[in-house]
Amino acid sequence: MAYQKCGRAIIVVAHGSRVDAANQELSKVVQDLQQLVSCDRVMPAYLELASPDVPAAIDQAVLAGAAEVSVVPYFLLFGGHIQEDLPRIAADAALRHPHARILLAGHIGFHPLLVDIVLDRLSVLMKQ
Repeated sequence: MAYQKCGRAIIVVAHGSRVDAANQELSKVVQDLQQLVSCDRVMPAYLELASPDVPAAIDQAVLAGAAEVSVVPYFLLFGGHIQEDLPRIAADAALRHPHARILLAGHIGFHPLLVDIVLDRLSVLMKQ
């Protein structure tokens, strides 16, 4: 699919799982995000155990015409994938595609609404 007008793609990255239902959770995030952005194509990608992997998703986006690719980690914690793996993958992609702008967003990290989500999950337990 060619990119219209803005030439941008967003790739949302999760760890990946052998359990398809786990990977489908990212698909739901991607679908909902796609509804909220105007001209970007939003795609899922995984670091391990599922496809497409991140390099393949970046390559696919650029080959389809994206001049800018935003890689968005769907990770809560600042671990090795955030500190090392994704920066290396983005840097490698920038070398493969010097005509495209490859951007790496920050991970989800802490947000006060996450505390509300934890409280919501606890309230379900308290009602049992």
